[in-house]
Amino acid sequence: MRKILFGALLGVVLIGEVLVVHHHFTSRNDLIFDFVHRWHGAQALIFEGKDPYSPEVTHHIQMELLGRPISPEHCQQGFLYPVFIAFTIPHFLLPAHLALPVWIVTQQVLLVIAIWLLLANTKLAEIRRPLSLFALTLAGVTYLYSLLNLGYAQFSIYLLFWLVLAWWLWDQERYLLAGMALTLVASKPQLAFLVLPLWVLMAVARRRWSFVAGFSGVMIGWLIMPILFIGNWFSGFLNMARQAADTSQSSV
Repeated sequence: MRKILFGALLGVVLIGEVLVVHHHFTSRNDLIFDFVHRWHGAQALIFEGKDPYSPEVTHHIQMELLGRPISPEHCQQGFLYPVFIAFTIPHFLLPAHLALPVWIVTQQVLLVIAIWLLLANTKLAEIRRPLSLFALTLAGVTYLYSLLNLGYAQFSIYLLFWLVLAWWLWDQERYLLAGMALTLVASKPQLAFLVLPLWVLMAVARRRWSFVAGFSGVMIGWLIMPILFIGNWFSGFLNMARQAADTSQSSV
């Protein structure tokens, strides 16, 4: 009964926080959030079958965010993520005014869970005491880069959660699930281009074949699934990444 009451209370608190975040923060039209770029691209893919890397969708994102197109010498603010991320985040299915505050609150929850999973594997009993756990959790949530990620509705906390979950599952010797969880870290490859291959190589060296099978099988699925919708998406993603690397982001 206590668990039911606690769950209900937690649900009410989170719903209230979503409303507060929407009313006092995300409803400000002068703020640009990283999540919104990806939301528009994912919506175009899922509901219209359009290539999120296409000039048409990129132009639509620019007009929605800035009300004008962006000159070619600047970053185009397009869908600069592997397209399979559109199938891994259910928030993309929500209307924009709701998806953004729900995403920010979800990131807060994922950050707390990630911190707890990290501390769960420590051998120091003092760190796992309630007061120490609260203090360390508060320190992690209020850390500058945590606040920046939350404030700009970025994806780093989302990736941190899957990375920590994969490590926790590995520590629990649930190698198949660990490999499957690690695939979602590839949603932002520029943050994981070293972690992913090194972890897979470590799994091969230690003969954790269930981990390799879980990672490889799910990763192949993520890469192939978008082809059913828009065909070859790799060239569009590489072109978008190349354009972002070649242009300045100092002004838009």
